[in-house]
Amino acid sequence: MVERALLGAIVAALITALARRLQALDESGQWAAFACGILASAGGWPWAIVLVGYFVLATAVTKLGEAEKQRRTEHSVPQVNMRNAFQVAANGAVFAMLAVRAGNHPEGMAGLAAAGALAAASADTWATEIGTLWGGAPRSILTGRRIATGMSGGLTVPGTLASLVGAALVEIGRAHV
Repeated sequence: MVERALLGAIVAALITALARRLQALDESGQWAAFACGILASAGGWPWAIVLVGYFVLATAVTKLGEAEKQRRTEHSVPQVNMRNAFQVAANGAVFAMLAVRAGNHPEGMAGLAAAGALAAASADTWATEIGTLWGGAPRSILTGRRIATGMSGGLTVPGTLASLVGAALVEIGRAHV
C-alpha cells in the first residue's frame, strides 16, 4: 500500500498541476485534490482511476457553457472559476477515506459507501451544471416556487436527469475497473 501511495502521489501531482494550469483548481484545491488522489491510490488503482474519471468529467461539465452559466447566475450566487480545498474536500474526501478502507474489497460496505459518496458528488455537479445551462427557471425543492438560477435547492428537469447520468457514470466506471 505504501508503494502504491507514493506512486499515486506522483500521478496526483501531475494531474493536479495540470488541473491548476487549466484553472480548474486554485492552490488550496490543488493540495486537497493531491491528498484525495494519494488516499484513493493507497486504496487501490481502481479507486484512483474512478476518482480521475470523476474529476475529468466533472471538470468538463463545469467548463461546458461556462460563460453562459456565469451570466445566468451573476446576480444570485458568487462567481467561482476554480474549485478550492473546501469544494474538493466536500466532493472527494469521504470517497477517498472510504476507498482506503475498502481497499481490494469494492463490494464490501466501505466500497459501496465510497462509490455512493462519489456518485452523490457527481450527481450534484451534473445537476448544477446542466440545470444552470439548460434547465430554465428552477423551482425550490422545499416550496415548489421559482427561485433564482444557481441557488441551492433549485430543481429543473434537465438538471435532475443530468444528476442520474452523473451518478451512473461513477458506477459504470467503478464496475469496469
